[in-house]
Amino acid sequence: MAIKGDTLERIVTYDNLIQPYSTDLEYQSQAAMLTDINRERCINEGVSIEQAVADLRALFDEANIQNSEKHKPIIVAHNLPFVRQFLVDIWKRAAGVSYHLYDYIDCDFDYKRNIVPNGIDTLELAKYAFPLSKSYALQAICNEAGAVGDAIFPRNPSLNNIELIYSLLKKLFYKLRKP
Repeated sequence: MAIKGDTLERIVTYDNLIQPYSTDLEYQSQAAMLTDINRERCINEGVSIEQAVADLRALFDEANIQNSEKHKPIIVAHNLPFVRQFLVDIWKRAAGVSYHLYDYIDCDFDYKRNIVPNGIDTLELAKYAFPLSKSYALQAICNEAGAVGDAIFPRNPSLNNIELIYSLLKKLFYKLRKP
């Protein structure tokens, strides 16, 4: 999902499953139970990794509403380090050297010149906003913050998570902006 940074208004939403692209990757049974996303579903309903990256390139272009080299979109996620690693991995596997992730979103580089996408981690914001919370799992912190996503995607929990993260981000920003 892309939103405007000043108003938090939604620009565009994208969600898709990706077909398996490596036999080395493992689908964890517990995660599959929670998300209803498993290998078979990805095979049957997913897009190729190349198509997913092409779709993301289009989304990032659309999200760059200022068409700026200096003010590119950033990622918003609950557990940003995981999303960063996943995004960099699929980009490398699909894109090769023909186009670079840093051409589409705001990135820094670590000391080894690895790409590190910049972003906002709602998990870290939640720890700051609710320091005494017993759990920072997405659903738990959304309940504590009073964030409710539009659960209109009964067969697509990942898209429901996008809605929850969007709702949580707005709640956290409003809470942290209060004097």
